[in-house]
Amino acid sequence: MLEPGREMDALIAERVIGEPFIDPMDKYFGEPECCPHCGRYCGYDCHYSTDDDAAWRVVRKMVDDGFQAVIAADTGEGIDAYVDFERGFEHSDSLATTFAKAVCVAALRALGVEV
Repeated sequence: MLEPGREMDALIAERVIGEPFIDPMDKYFGEPECCPHCGRYCGYDCHYSTDDDAAWRVVRKMVDDGFQAVIAADTGEGIDAYVDFERGFEHSDSLATTFAKAVCVAALRALGVEV
């Protein structure tokens, strides 16, 4: 299974958010730019899979794209988050130890990406 980190963040940026993922190491060093995604000086390196605030942006985008979101927390047995994106009769869910990971895995599965 794909773990949270740069690869998952890049998939989320490209497949869910719909914009290219720009690694800050690929940018030349100069004046920092405010990220259009998260509003911080992150070098356009949004941490969707590890940052809960960034994960909420993924939830909002999925809802804007016609999905319903079902979210539960502290489900027990070491699972801290459950996320399910539904559209019509299809749904894609994820159980994970973090909210951000559960959101990203469920979103990618909903869009047909194997994670």
